[in-house]
Amino acid sequence: MRTNKRRIHCSIFAFFLSSMTVWFMPMASFEQEESIIFAYILAAVFWLGLVLGVVFQLLVSRDRKRDINYNDERGLPLLRFFSNRPAKFFDALLIAGVVTLVSSFFIGSFPQWLTTAAIFASAFGFEMHGVFNSKNYKYAREARRGRRNSYIGGMGNG
Repeated sequence: MRTNKRRIHCSIFAFFLSSMTVWFMPMASFEQEESIIFAYILAAVFWLGLVLGVVFQLLVSRDRKRDINYNDERGLPLLRFFSNRPAKFFDALLIAGVVTLVSSFFIGSFPQWLTTAAIFASAFGFEMHGVFNSKNYKYAREARRGRRNSYIGGMGNG
C-alpha cells in the first residue's frame, strides 16, 4: 500500500505543477518572438502535469478495484465535499477561488495578481477536491491504517 501512497503524492505534485503554470501565463505570449518558447513550455508543463496526475490516480484506482477485500461505496465522489481534513482545506480553497473569480467578472477591476491567484486557487482546489474526496484517497488511507477489512460488506465508514 506504500506504493499507492506514493502514487497519490505524485499525483498531487503533478497537479500542483500543472496549476502553477497559471502564475507564469501573464509573462508568456504567442505574439512576442522572445516569449513564444516560454509559452509553449508552459503549455507543455500544464498538460504534462494534468495527464500525469490523472495517470497516477488511475493506477491507484486499478489497485483499489483489484482488491477483493475492498467494497466501494455508491455515489459520485465529485459531489462529496469536506469528507476529511485535507479535503476541508482544499474544498474551502476551491470555493474561495471560484467566489473571487465570479466577483471579479462582476466588479471588473481586480488586480491581475488577484485574478491569477483566484485562477490558481480554483484549478488547484478542484484538482485536490478530486484527489482528497475520492475513493482512491480513502482506500489508500484506510489501507495504510490497516483497516482494509472493515470494508467487507460495505460496513466501513472510515
